[in-house]
Amino acid sequence: MDLWQFIARDHENISQLIRDIPYALNGPAVVRSRERMIENLMDELEAYSEALDASLYAHLRRREQTAQLVQDLQREPSRFMKQLGALARHRRKGSQGWLNGFEDASLLVDQYLDQHTRELLPHAHELLSSDELEAAKRAFVRSKVKTLKARRGLLGRVGTEEVWLIATVGAIAAGLGLLAWRSGGLRAIGLPYLGTPKGRQFSGGAARTSSAGQPRRHLHDNPFSAMFQRVSAEPAGPMGATGAGTICTFDLKNRSLRRDVLPVLEEANRGWLQHGYQVYLEDRTLTERRDHEADRPALVFQIAGATLPRDLVSAQTFGFCFETDKGGDEVSFTVRDPHSAEGAPWNGLQLDAPNGGELSIEQLHEVLEFALRLALTKPV
Repeated sequence: MDLWQFIARDHENISQLIRDIPYALNGPAVVRSRERMIENLMDELEAYSEALDASLYAHLRRREQTAQLVQDLQREPSRFMKQLGALARHRRKGSQGWLNGFEDASLLVDQYLDQHTRELLPHAHELLSSDELEAAKRAFVRSKVKTLKARRGLLGRVGTEEVWLIATVGAIAAGLGLLAWRSGGLRAIGLPYLGTPKGRQFSGGAARTSSAGQPRRHLHDNPFSAMFQRVSAEPAGPMGATGAGTICTFDLKNRSLRRDVLPVLEEANRGWLQHGYQVYLEDRTLTERRDHEADRPALVFQIAGATLPRDLVSAQTFGFCFETDKGGDEVSFTVRDPHSAEGAPWNGLQLDAPNGGELSIEQLHEVLEFALRLALTKPV
């Protein structure tokens, strides 16, 4: 892996924690309580900032073009770390005030990571030689490993993402003389798996290989990225307003939007981001306080160019929605064109899926391909 992939993985880990924290429960008996997850987020941000300081910052602070940028970025974490620390100590974590405070802090984190993506990394690409980038990668890994050892001990309790990092940097660690501390204790720990290999079951959990031996991670094996390539290669003619309506209904068969469908949408988001598009998601599967499942869980989403303002996306792009009925037995998939008159029936593309059939992984892929195909007819 190169330095950019290490940084992208850190961004993904931090973003995933930010998405998960508002839905976590509280209390000492909860394994992934909101308190612990806030602390995990702060640990990840601190480790990421220290690794950047030891790698890219060390090279770019000496360049005239980037010295001020590095100085500004080094000051930035103090703003959101102070807010996150206060939230971790706040006792009324189910209150609307807490959620608003977390949204304010997470917005600062998003801006911080976005500034790295838009400014710091392009400068590093342009200004640093291949030798400097290789040295920066080694320094980044060395800093992360040092943080993990300090946090957990040599072979103490480790989390999923820490196992991933340890496994990923193994080859680099060998060159740094750090392989000894990995021996023995990690062989029994399963690694998370990304991608959708043949035979994967639609369970909403981590996919694992069915063959003997440890599960393997395929970082670039994302079916939704290939889907984008297929769909985007086809010409899309101009379309007028197409109305709104239910495209299809499915039998949930004891599945859950939050447990089973939400992870697939997140996987699609990772695949489509490679092509500059993303899923703009509104999760309505829990109550407003986010401590119980909603009466009629729903996932509302749109597909548009990455990093666009949310109000622009809402006003200009197709809206899609998975919504369960009150009994939780069926889910409907609806589409709405924001340019259509209120109440206008749907007269656009049709989804070739059996109405009332089971919502399998294959059907869900077809639905998302349909949504992507439709979104690309009116790109924003």
